[in-house]
Amino acid sequence: MIRGLEHDLAVEARTIGLAVRSIARLVQAHTEFDLRHDHHPLSAFPPSAQIYWNAYAAGTQVALSQLGVVPPAGWEIQAAFATRLPSEERFRPARFRFARLSA
Repeated sequence: MIRGLEHDLAVEARTIGLAVRSIARLVQAHTEFDLRHDHHPLSAFPPSAQIYWNAYAAGTQVALSQLGVVPPAGWEIQAAFATRLPSEERFRPARFRFARLSA
């Protein structure tokens, strides 16, 4: 499972690579839609809850290139793998931070 932080987006997939590529496609699709409709990209998605930010901060940073993923143009995507959420002992989600690069 992958969870966005600055924009509360989530995806699940069978592998880490598929999940990362899925979230990148989701960010790209929503950004393109928002721009076509004169909206700020991803403005429909508020930030994630603090527990997800904490899990990201405590996680291990991983470069997207290690996962074979290229972020959508104009976006910086950072990944961290958390061994668990603070509230869940058995769950092991990957956490991502999305930030729109200024032109």
